[in-house]
Amino acid sequence: MPSSEDAATLAAYVAGVDRAAVEMETKWGMDRLPMLVSDDLRAKFNRQAASWSEAVAAAYDADRVTGAQMQAVTVKAAAMQRAWAALDAFAEEAGHRAIAPWVWEARLHDGSVAAVVQTNAEASKVISASACSRCSSPMACAGAAKPKLSRRATCASSPKRWGWKGCAA
Repeated sequence: MPSSEDAATLAAYVAGVDRAAVEMETKWGMDRLPMLVSDDLRAKFNRQAASWSEAVAAAYDADRVTGAQMQAVTVKAAAMQRAWAALDAFAEEAGHRAIAPWVWEARLHDGSVAAVVQTNAEASKVISASACSRCSSPMACAGAAKPKLSRRATCASSPKRWGWKGCAA
């Protein structure tokens, strides 16, 4: 198990890579971007993702994180962020458009809003657009007079209605 200092450093690199992934999934939809690029680029991306996962796992599994392990995590984190950017650039250059979901909304008897979309990628876009602005938990804003999934709010507006305990932020 890494020291608390090493664990904090590793967590920072993981958070950076996760942030890049979330940004691309918000823009393009869940699991959609890798399918918009060439097979060769997708294969490179998948190899980089596997390499990144192995480096992080090796560091977390080590009794003591070595300098070489930390260096591998550092290098692979930067490479993973570049890999996401490469997919994004390729998709844009190929003329693909970021996801813009068609959303049908209906007010339910309890005042909440149900949203219907056509694909999982569109659902991920709607959910990420309606996340809590403090903790990123997916939610719908029940605190507004006219709740809409596209409004950003915080869990404090109605955590029990949506089954959350609220955010810790």
